[in-house]
Amino acid sequence: MHHQFENKKPKTMKKLFVVLVLLVASKGFAQINTVPDSVSRKIDSVINAQMLKKHIVGASMAIVDHGKIVYAKGYGFADNRKKIKATDKTVFCIGSITKTFTAMAIMKLHEEGKIDLDKPASYYLPELKIKSIVEGGDILKIRNLLSHTSGLTDGFMNKDMCADEQDMTSIIDDLNQEEIVHKTNWKWSYSNVGYDLLGCIIERVSGMKYMDYIRKNFLQKMDMASSDFFDRPNDTTYSKGYLKDTIQTAEPFMRDVPAGALFCSAPDMANFIKTIQNKGYYGTTPVISQASISDMQTDHTDKTVIPNDQKYGYATFILPMEFKEDSLYGDAVGHAGDTYTFHATYFAFPKMDFGVVLLTNSENGHSFCNSGFVNVFRVWMKYEKGIKLHPSKPEKKIVDAAAQLSTREIAGNYSVGNEMLNFRRINDKKMLMKQGSYRFILKKQEDGNYSAALKILMVYPYPIKELAIGFDKIGGKIYTKQINTGNGSSEYIAVKDSAVILPDSWKKTAGKYKMVNSCEGNLQGVPQQITIHDNKIWLKIKFSKKEFETMSFSAIDDRYAANDGLDRQSGAIMKILPNGHIYFSGYEMEKEKK
Repeated sequence: MHHQFENKKPKTMKKLFVVLVLLVASKGFAQINTVPDSVSRKIDSVINAQMLKKHIVGASMAIVDHGKIVYAKGYGFADNRKKIKATDKTVFCIGSITKTFTAMAIMKLHEEGKIDLDKPASYYLPELKIKSIVEGGDILKIRNLLSHTSGLTDGFMNKDMCADEQDMTSIIDDLNQEEIVHKTNWKWSYSNVGYDLLGCIIERVSGMKYMDYIRKNFLQKMDMASSDFFDRPNDTTYSKGYLKDTIQTAEPFMRDVPAGALFCSAPDMANFIKTIQNKGYYGTTPVISQASISDMQTDHTDKTVIPNDQKYGYATFILPMEFKEDSLYGDAVGHAGDTYTFHATYFAFPKMDFGVVLLTNSENGHSFCNSGFVNVFRVWMKYEKGIKLHPSKPEKKIVDAAAQLSTREIAGNYSVGNEMLNFRRINDKKMLMKQGSYRFILKKQEDGNYSAALKILMVYPYPIKELAIGFDKIGGKIYTKQINTGNGSSEYIAVKDSAVILPDSWKKTAGKYKMVNSCEGNLQGVPQQITIHDNKIWLKIKFSKKEFETMSFSAIDDRYAANDGLDRQSGAIMKILPNGHIYFSGYEMEKEKK
């Protein structure tokens, strides 16, 4: 099962390529258990093993089978200082799973004839003035915001995670400072700010505050009594969050409430799974129509120009489990969520009426939730359903000979977004790839892709297992992708640079900067310095005392520049303001005097 999920923690630089805590997790606490002891012991065993391996302080899980919660437990600690144990009723932040509730609200209003999915966001929010520089007509249609295909970037660093609650609707003013540089359906690109807009639309159309609408129409109807928005530090049923395994850290206020600020217990999330598995009814209470659920669980990324390796509906990933037995239970549908300290995942199997939710409070929780879910699923299939699962081998995709690019065509610089890749031709079947201080030898394989070997001490090639590099020409541009040869998944990571002359106005921006407007207690990145080299604008961003990242920008004109690459921040705008200051990601930056 391969997928990438949103991570709300400050992002760090990607490469192609611990501290062990004392954890009491051998037993689960406060449980629902209607399965045989032998099965519960197996489930506990795989959860405990993953908690120890991933250094997890506390977690909670629930299993739904044929409309009933058959298993729910807590593991480890909700508060390791006060030794408060995590139970099945412990409340955790579910992060981006909140988007699923936002999408359901949009679909419910659509059912009522109050929202047209083909209308642009500005139809409901006329004060939204953001423009596209690459297409005319209606932009930011509701259905594209739902499926992350609108062309918007991920979000804003300023005001995203702060010490004080931020006004959700201020996102409109920030968006009005932006320009959209990607066409609708250009690629699937995860966007928190897109879901913020949907939250604003829900408020405008319903006449209710977003949080009140979700409470009334979903949390109350599905008996999710423990669930609500934002942390409650003095409530012992709410878990504390942990960085570096043991450092208790307060969860900051998110402005992106519709994108990731909901807190839930595992049984509450299980009630949600029961509802979507029961044609939109919680018991006999109608919550949402089956037609809306089906639409949310249908892939809406099949029309993107840049091929998307994973299917996504409306706030719903649609994923194969990648076992030979996949046809017996069908695809998994669900979502995951990552905040500053909390991590969560839920997946359901409509074909077999089964689902799992995992919630945790620790820094490595993203990996724990993914591996924990897969391991619990394997145990359930084997010991409850009598189905032993066997990993499937990915089909080898052969690049058509006519579509294969020569090493001469490929050679050049490629923008990743935070660094450059350089490919130099050695011969028709071999290239040298430079990535920062690393050097790789690429060799063409029978399938048309390239194997990669890291040059140790710049001399000895060390093969990188399960990694290949591919190149495709799409819309006249050459894109490179990294391929996981173990499971067959791939991701486009960079596009070949075109020669764009950097205007003098941007050359003059080099220097150190101070922020004019940064929210108090900001936990996202803060820009520090602009440098100019390789005909690019490079922005250095500080995330912590030791954590920095540099983003590269290409000039659009003498006033606007856009972040390079293909990740979630690609297309983010930097611009020169009339007063000479620089705007980026909600910040106004003033150059320091020498």
